[in-house]
Amino acid sequence: MRRVWIAGLVGLCAAAAGLLTFPIAPPHARKASQSVAFGVPLYFEANRGQAADDVEFLAVGSRGVLYLTNQEAVFALRPEKDPRPGSISWVRMRFAGANPAAQILGEQKLPGRSHYFVGNNPAKWRTDVPQYARVRYREVYPGIDLVFYGNGGALEYDFLVAPGADPRQISVQLAGAEGELDAHGNLLLRTAAGLLVQRAPAIYQEVAGTRKRVAGGYVLGSQGRVSFRVEDYDRRHALVLDPVVEYARFFGGSKEEEILSMAADKDGNVYLTGETSSPDLPLTSGALPHKPAAFQTQGNTLAFVAKLDPTGTKLIYCTYLGGSKTAVGHNLKIDAAGNAYVGGRTEANDFPLKNPMQAAFGGGSDDGFLTKLNAAGNALVYSTYIGGSEYDQGRALAVDAQGNAYLTGITESANFPTKNPIQAQFGGQQDTFVAKFNAAGNALLYSTYLGGSGNDVGHAIAVDRTGSAYITGLTNSPNFPTANAFQSSFKGGEGNDVIVVKVNAAGSAWAYATFLGGSKNEESRAIEVDAAGNATITGYTQSPDFPTAKALQASFAGGSHDIFLTQFRTDGRALNFSTFLGGSGGDFGRGLALDAAGNIYLTGYTESQNFPLQDAFQQRYAGGTADAFVAKLNPTASELLFSSFLGGSAYERGRAIALGPRGGIHVSGRTESRDFPATRSLTSRFGGGPNDAFLLKLSEQ
Repeated sequence: MRRVWIAGLVGLCAAAAGLLTFPIAPPHARKASQSVAFGVPLYFEANRGQAADDVEFLAVGSRGVLYLTNQEAVFALRPEKDPRPGSISWVRMRFAGANPAAQILGEQKLPGRSHYFVGNNPAKWRTDVPQYARVRYREVYPGIDLVFYGNGGALEYDFLVAPGADPRQISVQLAGAEGELDAHGNLLLRTAAGLLVQRAPAIYQEVAGTRKRVAGGYVLGSQGRVSFRVEDYDRRHALVLDPVVEYARFFGGSKEEEILSMAADKDGNVYLTGETSSPDLPLTSGALPHKPAAFQTQGNTLAFVAKLDPTGTKLIYCTYLGGSKTAVGHNLKIDAAGNAYVGGRTEANDFPLKNPMQAAFGGGSDDGFLTKLNAAGNALVYSTYIGGSEYDQGRALAVDAQGNAYLTGITESANFPTKNPIQAQFGGQQDTFVAKFNAAGNALLYSTYLGGSGNDVGHAIAVDRTGSAYITGLTNSPNFPTANAFQSSFKGGEGNDVIVVKVNAAGSAWAYATFLGGSKNEESRAIEVDAAGNATITGYTQSPDFPTAKALQASFAGGSHDIFLTQFRTDGRALNFSTFLGGSGGDFGRGLALDAAGNIYLTGYTESQNFPLQDAFQQRYAGGTADAFVAKLNPTASELLFSSFLGGSAYERGRAIALGPRGGIHVSGRTESRDFPATRSLTSRFGGGPNDAFLLKLSEQ
């Protein structure tokens, strides 16, 4: 029986994954049942310099932040419809008359850690920030403790009244919200960011192992003062006053966030990278009192690296990468020791560096970067810029068994760093580049331009066991350099052709370099190489005459685009197979993986209600503009082993796929659907912004 779990990574580094389980029918089964289990852990970070000095603990969500100081709890909330920094709503719950020397303790320490590599001053980096399940204010009032914790996606706080202590001491002064009580005793706090609800408190005592309810509720006084009414109770026993804060819009993304790449290690842990502006608040300088160091610049976006355990329920670490301007992690790889390599782009001239090959920002709007994190995610092994005086971007990387890293992407710089180049001169408007870094990351073994007089983009790279590198992407350059080509001429008209290039192990020549395409437009997004040196690529095409061979689907199905899946023979001169895959709408291939047997795993997105399905766990196109899909084909791409939609009523995009041990298949992407399967049982998990990230795991058993 195959089983699939779907975990909504809402807020990315701010919350670990929820869990939803579907049984999937094995091949050729007729029907599958469904069962659901879901949980949303909330954690609190100790303040180690990532927040203002008066903050003791903070809980970060993608719609805002909760700060806990010695005198108050502060909610920084961003409204759903106006996520600009200036529109943040601050709601303060001050503990009136409380003990200013109350001890504030983290409890139930979690295995996860948070790391902040922001800016190029190592003194300001923060690593191994501990996470806790609970925060306790000890003796906040005489005989009364206050405990904050998460429960099922909501924040709860309990006042724990010791035997003989007086609950009438408790008084909360609200600021930044207008409060009122509804007919059910719930406290409604109206803010510019929307409605914050504190449900009517559960007041109870534990007596001889039995919970006994005590009558009572909120009392709303003047000037935002809230206290508690408690009816007669047994003062010989402790009393618990348990309000609940519901974040109807707290979790989820108020701005753009997306997982762009994913990897799995030999133990089944999952690593993610991408971009996010929503796990914290990009605040305007000097405007607000609490400014976590990671997001102090208006509109800032940071790269992130997150590691989750094999179940998807525990966040092992989350590391932010960036400076004072945008940084995006485009691709991620893991070596055998668990070190994470991230390639991307940044606009920041203060990006964090360590033992760099290039120590200064090259210029223009963006430079590429390559960063290696240690296995704990709490230290940089190396981190470097790569770029010239114009626009440069690291798009994809690969790592060989010796720890050498191979990077490809885009450059518009005539002075891009080269070393022993195959092509020494910038070819035209935009070139691909291929660069190989030594294992220390502080030197180039080779670096070369790759392109013609037009636009050339390297979207993906792989390396075989001999050290040869394989690059794929797109070009509209009729004079793109070719060698030993399957297709030696450009056929794309006013569009693009796919490129597939193999660099020999010495980095001294193109083993082969070829166009691939028909008379319209196509683009390749992913490449994998098997043990024999056959290169498999996927992407999308608009060309009915796209080259096919031994095709599962021999003809273009219609719509704007079809997926293509193509495998080149090891010498690059012939195709082992090439097939369309799609329905009557637009279909797009984005992520690709191969298992040890050569089976092919795909993800992407489709606009086709008749997309080819096989033993699908979601048989219906859910609607909106696109659904994600997950598919598996046999090694010759002659049989669809399974294929399924994945999505809700809005828009989904599958971006990356990775294989773990024991049949684990991991898929990530983004969703705009409030009814995406991962959030169906807890709608507050979708934050109300443009999109949330998702992570899906299938286990073949």
